[in-house]
Amino acid sequence: MKISWQWLQDFVTLNEDPKTVGEKLTLHTAELEEIIVVADSVKNVFVGQLISHTKLEGSDKLHIGQFDVGAQGTKQIVFGSVHPLADGEIVPLALDGAIIGSGLEIKDTEIQGHKSEGMVCDNKELGLKNESLLRLTDKSLVGKSLSEAVQSLGDTLFDIDNKSLTHRPI
Repeated sequence: MKISWQWLQDFVTLNEDPKTVGEKLTLHTAELEEIIVVADSVKNVFVGQLISHTKLEGSDKLHIGQFDVGAQGTKQIVFGSVHPLADGEIVPLALDGAIIGSGLEIKDTEIQGHKSEGMVCDNKELGLKNESLLRLTDKSLVGKSLSEAVQSLGDTLFDIDNKSLTHRPI
């Protein structure tokens, strides 16, 4: 069973870090199998806004886009049309060095002779449950890390051995 650190704080005041609370849970209540820092799965993933894009010559499905990524600058990214984008849309971008939720490491590369400095990431690629593309509407989020922009991605989860809670005598 997974319990959210943010959710837990809605009910109790926690004056210690998640690791310490996790150790106390294991000693006093139930075995803690793992502490999952959700933001680790979206390191070096930022919010970017598509400034302009063109269809990649000779390809039916690829486009070259210029993305504003705030302090990270303007990035050129080759992206597909699985989730069609329009100029002005604000989406998650994995930049060089990111290891996204699916385990893929992102590096600057060349695709069909064009420089690509990252990847437009849909939810599944980020390790989230659904396969859609997160489309943000708040322009003030451009350039922020995805874990800053989306509160739930800044959470910590406690993975608790459920058997120790459900098999207690009355």
